[in-house]
Amino acid sequence: MSGVRSRSARWARLATAGLAFGTAALIVAAYRPRFEATGAALASAELQLRSDEITLARLPEMTQRRTELATRYAAAFGGNPQAAFVRELGRTLDRHRVRLTSSVATEEPDVASGGYRSAFPASKLSLELRGRYRDLIAVIAGLSHGGELVRVEAPSFHRDASELAADVPLTLYEPARATPPPVASSTPAAAEGP
Repeated sequence: MSGVRSRSARWARLATAGLAFGTAALIVAAYRPRFEATGAALASAELQLRSDEITLARLPEMTQRRTELATRYAAAFGGNPQAAFVRELGRTLDRHRVRLTSSVATEEPDVASGGYRSAFPASKLSLELRGRYRDLIAVIAGLSHGGELVRVEAPSFHRDASELAADVPLTLYEPARATPPPVASSTPAAAEGP
């Protein structure tokens, strides 16, 4: 009888081990996609961490480079009102989270609008901006009050899919430049006869 009990106990242990092994295999199979997704997320986070470490190590070099570039181009921006306008436009767009989706430049030799004629050479631009209504209004107001050499015409608004877009025509005037004095002739004037 003890032989039958030992065999029964052995079969019970084997059945319990088989059931445990089957349950473990089922759990592993059920959670395998989650394990793989977690492993992929962990690998991605590790790559991002390495990238951030590299960026952090280069931060002093990049800060110095930015300072050098700002110094180098300060004179160019100071002497070119259109470059200064583009720089200020970029800052304004970033500050209000508005995207510039297109800009079209048109050439007109004589800029006339509402009886106003400019003695300065001018460039006409048409900007298409996208963003929230209040941000678009803030950018347009900033452009209108930005500089005395920028004139914003009447903007138009339209909804494009889920976004609001604004077409903003404007004119950039170039300031008058001083003309250099005439160069004196180096040849002596001919002596006048009697």
